[in-house]
Amino acid sequence: MAIFLSRTKRARQTTLELLAPCLRPVQDDISNVPVAMQRDPYLNGALLGLVDAVCTAQAVPGAKVPHVAAAVFEVVYRREATAVLTRCDQWQADGEAAFARGRADGAAARAGAPDARWSAFLRDYVDQHYERPDTLAL
Repeated sequence: MAIFLSRTKRARQTTLELLAPCLRPVQDDISNVPVAMQRDPYLNGALLGLVDAVCTAQAVPGAKVPHVAAAVFEVVYRREATAVLTRCDQWQADGEAAFARGRADGAAARAGAPDARWSAFLRDYVDQHYERPDTLAL
């Protein structure tokens, strides 16, 4: 079925598959990630860098990369996606060092097809800096 997906949809799907093992350990019972992740410049830079790397590997046209990033952030952050992407734009404009470092780590030269090794650095970062919430907020 993957051969029938457009490049942008395939890049979105691949990125989300790479992120699943990173985010699953810290998601609550309804798949929300910790709120603190929304304000983490390194983490969000790394997410954007990973999107860039996947889009490059799958030959997504440059004009479509922001659409893939928006779709990925929508799944990760849900209704807060626009606010987080706006914050990322601000970090980019301000030259935030942690954001730039995360983006560079996420987009670092990758060999071959996207696989779990591409997101291993992100899984380690999330494991070190975040925990799964103990309570379920309804």
